[in-house]
Amino acid sequence: MLVELSSSGRSAAATISQALADVEQRALAKLHTTAVEGFYDVLQALTAAAS
Repeated sequence: MLVELSSSGRSAAATISQALADVEQRALAKLHTTAVEGFYDVLQALTAAAS
């Protein structure tokens, strides 16, 4: 099933996506690079285990 967003839906999705990216950037900016890399390693492992 293919679902397409309306113009207002695309605008809302873009706003939400940017807000989440901003939150992620602010949260990760306070962490050491090694911690962020470890976080992404765990996310990849969880994703692989769920597949």
